[in-house]
Amino acid sequence: MIDVEKTAALKQVLANARAVLVVVTAEASLDQMAAASAVAAALAESGHDVTFLTPSTSVADKYDLELLDTLSSQIGNRDLTVSFPYQPEAVEKVSYHIDETAQRFCLVIKPQKNHKPLSPEAVAFDYAGVEADLIFLVGVHNLETLEQLYYGYEQLYQNTTTVTLHTFEPNIGTIKLDVSGASCMSEATVGFLKNLQLSVPTGAASNLLQAIEETTDSFKSFAATAETFDAVAALLRWGARRRKKSTVSSASPLVMPAVTGPDNHQVLKTGQLVKPETSKKSSMRNGKSKTGSLQYQPTETAVSRG
Repeated sequence: MIDVEKTAALKQVLANARAVLVVVTAEASLDQMAAASAVAAALAESGHDVTFLTPSTSVADKYDLELLDTLSSQIGNRDLTVSFPYQPEAVEKVSYHIDETAQRFCLVIKPQKNHKPLSPEAVAFDYAGVEADLIFLVGVHNLETLEQLYYGYEQLYQNTTTVTLHTFEPNIGTIKLDVSGASCMSEATVGFLKNLQLSVPTGAASNLLQAIEETTDSFKSFAATAETFDAVAALLRWGARRRKKSTVSSASPLVMPAVTGPDNHQVLKTGQLVKPETSKKSSMRNGKSKTGSLQYQPTETAVSRG
């Protein structure tokens, strides 16, 4: 269960944080993805500048969750950079001005005299730089698993307040939120978001509800407790939508349609002929069966002749 004192410390940090990173691994589980997406959405709803990150966005394709379209695999997304192959003669002066009529920013690169101007095809645009006041690591216990989100940004993780949300206390993190006492990470996330007095959007609430249902096997698991149902009640109040599961009952076997063959025999898909049933009435003529043996009717009584 998440420690109350740690939640209070996190609340103080959030009060002074503007830019927040929420990070998951490329192997994040459904439970971890639901928890991370809810944290990101709740913080964004409260006015924080949130960036939702993973080393590979293909992890979003594994799960039918909402809000995963905001996932990014690039941490440097603050500064727009303009680059091109450097030639000293191509750059003599760099200046800019604002086109008031078109409301456009214009960057001017002037070449040296008698030299060709820079080719537009040679110019590349990209993003670089990162800014963060707080980092959430959801289901992360080894920073190296974050690959390009960590390498080259080691100082960022060292100098920024880092919150770990995990089923144990890893060796990394400034504030470590241990959710081992809950049925799943999503259940614990509901609790600490409530304690932080954050508003949870409908999509995020639906993600958490789906994760709790699947993790607890539709609440049939012994891991589901009273706190689990309290979390579900809170999610429904936040507008969470339950997903319907399409199931086929094993007790109702599929009936294959029959095809009528020669002599009105039914032909199954296996090609076997099945004769239609003959009613008792049609097989009886004058009290005799087709074999000629005498058949007693239910009302007949055998009388002995003395």
